[in-house]
Amino acid sequence: MKMSNKISIKTLSLAAVAAALAIFNQGCKKYADVPPFFEEIDSLKANAARKVLLIGIDGAVGSLVKDAALPNLTAMQEHSKFTFEAVSDVVTTDAASWKTLLTGVTYASHNVKDSSFAFGFTGDQNGHGAVKQYPSLFTNILSSEKPDLSTAIISPWSNLVKKLTPEVDNNYIATNDADAQDSTLKLLQKNVTPALTVINFNEAAIAGKNGGFSLTNSNYSSALTKIDGYIGAILNTLKARPGYNKSEEWMIIIASTHGGVNDTYGGEAPTETNTFMYIYNEKFKKLEFTKEGALYTTYINGKTTAAVRAVLNDPNAYDLSMAPITYQFKVKGVRAGNYPVFFSKKGPSKDVNVIRSADPGFAVIASNGSNGVQNFIRGTGSSSPGAGLTVFDNTWHDVAFTYSDSISKRWAMIYVDGVLASTQDITGAGSSWAAFKSTEPLMFGYKQADYQDPVNAYYADIRVFNKALSGDEIRDNLCVQNPLANHSSKANIIGYWPCNEGFGNSYKNLAPAGAGKDFILENKFSWTLMDAIPCTFPSSPAAGKLSKVLYSVDVAPIMMYWLGVNVKGNWNWQGNASWLSDYEVEFLQ
Repeated sequence: MKMSNKISIKTLSLAAVAAALAIFNQGCKKYADVPPFFEEIDSLKANAARKVLLIGIDGAVGSLVKDAALPNLTAMQEHSKFTFEAVSDVVTTDAASWKTLLTGVTYASHNVKDSSFAFGFTGDQNGHGAVKQYPSLFTNILSSEKPDLSTAIISPWSNLVKKLTPEVDNNYIATNDADAQDSTLKLLQKNVTPALTVINFNEAAIAGKNGGFSLTNSNYSSALTKIDGYIGAILNTLKARPGYNKSEEWMIIIASTHGGVNDTYGGEAPTETNTFMYIYNEKFKKLEFTKEGALYTTYINGKTTAAVRAVLNDPNAYDLSMAPITYQFKVKGVRAGNYPVFFSKKGPSKDVNVIRSADPGFAVIASNGSNGVQNFIRGTGSSSPGAGLTVFDNTWHDVAFTYSDSISKRWAMIYVDGVLASTQDITGAGSSWAAFKSTEPLMFGYKQADYQDPVNAYYADIRVFNKALSGDEIRDNLCVQNPLANHSSKANIIGYWPCNEGFGNSYKNLAPAGAGKDFILENKFSWTLMDAIPCTFPSSPAAGKLSKVLYSVDVAPIMMYWLGVNVKGNWNWQGNASWLSDYEVEFLQ
């Protein structure tokens, strides 16, 4: 099969580019990406020395690729910056994943979910409203200072070629992964190759949907092995080029577009969003990026309607009426004002003083003076135990609230950094634990108290146990890492939120008994890489590793960086490639 029979070439005039970009700014209608204009393959022009080859693999779970120890990928590590802990996006359909990968913006912005690649429009009933469209980086190249850079894409998925990247110079719809490999080899054997080539393999995703995303599924593990073989053949052909590592400087990026869970994908389960990424150049020194030693969490801050809060999506879960129970978490922050509420499961839901209302439940405030905590508990009566040990001094502290029974009494205890700070008999506040039942969700962040003041803080390592932990258990497990595996009461963990996602709009519940019970982040929040982390997270990565998380949204700016294309502000890209400048000493000579 001749490439010239399958590959078509197009060139766009600057006027055509301007017209195409104008289409993307329309507000009343959905438009596909730029329509193609085709010419013959002989018009391909020579390119600058720097070239990029991106291989996108659908359905390759990062942790499983690591466990498979695929020989060609393993050999590439010697000249790669690589990770098995990369993150795709909150929606992991094929369309959403590729849109994120090739546009430099996340799903929250591009809102593309299905194979139509149409923006998920939420305007008015007449279809009006400002719809921001995000074209692929190929369109951005055409409007850049290097519009003549030639491009190619080879994929067995026709919609990827036709709907997301129709402006590409060379596009080929393969019959399967083997055909995609063969077509890539033919392209790389030509005297002149495009500056940017994108290859797609999808048979790992197909195999995962037919038997599960697991190495115990022989079809899935076989698909990964085959793809690794294709990668090896492509690298051998690339390195056989006369100008390789001489007149041609190649960056090779190999990345999975999304993972999978059980026999499906499309959501944001940990194994669906867990991907791997290799960034390879002959001059790179080996370095693995890892989440170890890193905490990417959010700043829960502000007050009234603008407050950033973390609110559990199930109002009936983890209620005080379930006691005995323990709530425990790490917090780093400051009290901003007088007696602000920062942790609660108590009504009312509106801006009414929550600590003075008759609604059952509990609301914890940051107390004045010592910057400790005080717990306002209400059933048929009320109680307000306080702890004078300092919590809000902008360093990490562990806070635990336990609720337990004795023969004829009910007790509320507060521990700060493993030290018992308060013991309170709350028997008089309710005739039974059922008296404390609240229909309000568990939440971190602002609720109105005596004043409209907030606590501004970071939270991590939130745990709920279906027992009242003893003081010894709290102290002995204060810094235990991976509590689901290592805590002495791991069987009693019914909720566990590390708060270390680094993306999306929620803290995921990793406890098997709490699947789907997530904290949803409200209002204008952002993820922050912390320079200080609590002891329940590794303080530093192992030798040969660096604390850093790569995201699919970073791939487009990484490619532009290598090609010397300046990313324009009006592209509104959200990915980051600035870290590459830290390694210029390796490849700039």
